[in-house]
Amino acid sequence: MSSSPLEETPTRPQQAAAREAQNSVGRSKGRNFEAEEGGMLCKAYLHFGKDAGTGTGQAAAKFWSRVAEYYNEHRPDGADREYNRNPRALACIRITATLFFSLRRARRSKSIRGKLQRWSLKLTELCYTIEHISGEDNVWVDMVSRWAGAVPPASDTIIKRWQLVVAPEPQQLRPLGPDSEWPDAQDIVSVQNNSKLPRPSQLTQDSEGGWRDAKNRFWLPPDADVLLFRLMVIAHCGTMDHRGMKEMINHLQEHFFIEKLESKVRDFSARYLLCCYVKGGNIIPRPWGETYRSKERNEALHMDYLFIGEYNDSKPYLLVLKDDFSHFCELIECSNADAATAAKAILDWNRRYGMPKLLVSNTAAHFKNQLLEELCHKTQMTQSFTLAYCPWINGSIERLNRDVLQVLRVMLLKYKVAQQNWTALVPLIQANINHSPVASLSNHSPAEVFAGAKATTSLQKRLVGKDTIAANVRETNAVT
Repeated sequence: MSSSPLEETPTRPQQAAAREAQNSVGRSKGRNFEAEEGGMLCKAYLHFGKDAGTGTGQAAAKFWSRVAEYYNEHRPDGADREYNRNPRALACIRITATLFFSLRRARRSKSIRGKLQRWSLKLTELCYTIEHISGEDNVWVDMVSRWAGAVPPASDTIIKRWQLVVAPEPQQLRPLGPDSEWPDAQDIVSVQNNSKLPRPSQLTQDSEGGWRDAKNRFWLPPDADVLLFRLMVIAHCGTMDHRGMKEMINHLQEHFFIEKLESKVRDFSARYLLCCYVKGGNIIPRPWGETYRSKERNEALHMDYLFIGEYNDSKPYLLVLKDDFSHFCELIECSNADAATAAKAILDWNRRYGMPKLLVSNTAAHFKNQLLEELCHKTQMTQSFTLAYCPWINGSIERLNRDVLQVLRVMLLKYKVAQQNWTALVPLIQANINHSPVASLSNHSPAEVFAGAKATTSLQKRLVGKDTIAANVRETNAVT
């Protein structure tokens, strides 16, 4: 006796299709089917598995409604029975039933049956599970499978973008204007009292109400930008000759206690057009051997000729003399770069400061000659030469030459002096170099180390006052 379709055990493809259908319907309703529900779905199709289920029209609609009714009646207790009103669930049932019918029809065809058997044999070698991929996740694979034609190659597109940068508004500061007033000690005290920032604990108040540190330097509040800018102009421009950041820092640190001074000075120098124009490179090659260094003043003297330019009624050369220990220098204008001028300059140096023990120069004909050799022999002075075409070996004098050219360019542009009249600025350049503090000298000036003379700077004049300086000069003259 043949068993009824409802009592037949579903085959493997039918069980797989049932699991696929139960997962699909379970996802549409927010829950998973149990195994008993999947088997009930298979039995519902087997019970009504007629060819009418694959057709269209009223017969097909009647067939699928009967499948849904049978399924709802034979579902386990407690399950949701709203598939008659749920088109999505009915669609899943129809897909499952159609899959079963397709497999049954494929078994009737010998050609298709052979392919299915070969595929099933290949699949039995693998351990696999059937998983459902939702349409949202499988949309790109489905779209690519339906597209036709070659995809055009992608081409790079260059997009030009213009960025507008608003230039900072320059500060209107006219030092040489008739209404310009330079700051003094009273202005600094006023800025200190008006500042809302807390004062450092190590400050003490003087008799005039100003706040100073342990080194008797004025404290400058961090929010006093305008006052600091005016003080930087005094420490860098004018007779200070735009020497550079280190010199300006040394001048300011001598009289003021300023927080983060180095970064502020760097920002000031980067915005000053003259400094950006005349400043040279930062890399200087150094020799592989040891460089001679003096241990006392006037021990070694460096010499070099610096060519400025040929102008009418002007001397084209500048003879540069520099003490190795203190960096003290002298600048001498000369018409020719010859041995006689160098010998006369050495004798003038000896007349003022004494004869050095060592003379350092290059191997040019105006230094390496019989005249200077005889002069060094008579004065018991040793002559040392550097290699040709290696100016960085004598880096001390070459560094000074760069400073001289830098200051000279700035002063010619600032004071609008014709280039043929450059000799008139040589005394100012020499005074500025000799009286600027140097970091290698513990922030002392070359003139202070070499001769013990400390000059009055522009900042000191603003803090002390012109009247006090004049009174000190009159008092000194009266005593002498």
